Amino acid sequence: MGLSASQARLLSITARLTDNEYHSQQIANAKMRLAAKGTEARDEYQKALKSNMLIYNGFDAQGNAYSTALTPNVLYQYQPLKNQYALVNTANQILVSSTDAKNFEAANNLGEFLEFYNVVDKKSESVVKYKDEQITTKNPEYDKAWEDYNKKVQEHIDSEPAKTITTEGTPAWDERVHSSELYYDVLETGCMGPALNKKNCYMHVLSSLIGPGEHTTSTGETFEVVNTGGWNWNYDGHPVDKSVTERLKNLRGHAHKHDMEETVDLEYPRGSGEIKTVNTKCSGVCDSNKSVYQELVDFLWSVHEDYDYENDRLYGGIADPDHLAMFFHFLEFDLDEATIVHHDEIPGGEIPNPEWEKWNNWSEPEPTVPEYNTEVITVAEYETAYNYEVNDKEKAQWYVNLWYRMNGMDEPARIQTSQGFEDNMDYYRKYILETLGTVKNTFSTSYKVIDSNLANSTTWLNDVLSQGIVVMQRVNSHNTDTQFKFSWDNIIHTDASELTQETDDNAIARAEVLY
Repeated sequence: MGLSASQARLLSITARLTDNEYHSQQIANAKMRLAAKGTEARDEYQKALKSNMLIYNGFDAQGNAYSTALTPNVLYQYQPLKNQYALVNTANQILVSSTDAKNFEAANNLGEFLEFYNVVDKKSESVVKYKDEQITTKNPEYDKAWEDYNKKVQEHIDSEPAKTITTEGTPAWDERVHSSELYYDVLETGCMGPALNKKNCYMHVLSSLIGPGEHTTSTGETFEVVNTGGWNWNYDGHPVDKSVTERLKNLRGHAHKHDMEETVDLEYPRGSGEIKTVNTKCSGVCDSNKSVYQELVDFLWSVHEDYDYENDRLYGGIADPDHLAMFFHFLEFDLDEATIVHHDEIPGGEIPNPEWEKWNNWSEPEPTVPEYNTEVITVAEYETAYNYEVNDKEKAQWYVNLWYRMNGMDEPARIQTSQGFEDNMDYYRKYILETLGTVKNTFSTSYKVIDSNLANSTTWLNDVLSQGIVVMQRVNSHNTDTQFKFSWDNIIHTDASELTQETDDNAIARAEVLY
């Protein structure tokens, strides 16, 4: 009995010692945990003492000043006297509420977007649009043109001449062909036409060729060719180029073998172009030692008394046949040694009809008149369109700015006062926006929805702004030479006049309780 009791007592004492040791260890661990928590609470307290909170200072609709902790929702809330700010992430996306995002996605254009915020009144009206239409009609001139064409063709077919004709033939003949340019220059001289018609005005041709001024014959007589005072034998009525006269002075006369009369064909270029047969006869003064110019001077002096000024002042009367023949001799033999071209005899009999050849080569161009006329006319189309009247200009401008930024455009349009209403206060609601119909960019990635919990957080906004994760933008106005405009511009949040920083008392209070 005694041994059993002693053993039981020993076991009891051992158990108590073990329990005391365990409790001592728990107390030591608790002290260590308490020391760690104390250090953590002290750190939080120190941190809270240094923390600041962003405060928004603004004015309400009545102009009363107010201050409130800054959150995204506070920043975005519209107030009449408030600058418009936005939060933008590093992808240049504006952070918007889910409501704004939903409204943007549901609207097809700016006008519909503004309807969600009750800042416009939607008016329907019937509008007319004009468009061009092509009208094709049968051209009445088409059938007439082809009728006339077919009539001419048929008349030509009916007028076909004989393909061949019978001719008596032509005997062989020689043709004088001139190659000298001087010959044709002289033939172009004025008064040549009347000379071919046997007038004494052939002397005017001679006067023009030797030129105005005093001239001396080979036998010493002198006379003057004039270009004023009216027509006479020595009147230069048709001046020629001085180079023609100089060439005549340098051209020597020919030793003529044609002392008898000869008949030649002469075609006058300045007249009708008909060939005239004229007689030529050596003047008797032809001398191969003289220049052609000297021959003309001698010849003109020898015939000048033939000019009948009283009876025919212009043409000088009918020329002496022998003297006129001498003039034509000068043309045909003194100006150029003509080449004689021989033409063989053309025998008579059946030959192709030249008239049939002309008939066969005849053609009538087909009418170019179009068969149909195409006329462009303007027609009217009526359709229903919507007009928006802004009932709150300032608030509407706020959401216009938001729309443009979400639509990827940094320069919003300005709401303009409608023309005619600027000075009439009865129509103060009559504002228009030229771009109310601005189409939405369906694929816009210029905005992102902010989490609803973060939208009401002051600490999150303060942290992301301080760390540069999010930046602020503000709508600024600009006056240019031509217009007043808005733009979204980056701004450092500490430079915003409405924002201030204050010690975060709530954070300090929480840290004190914990400590």
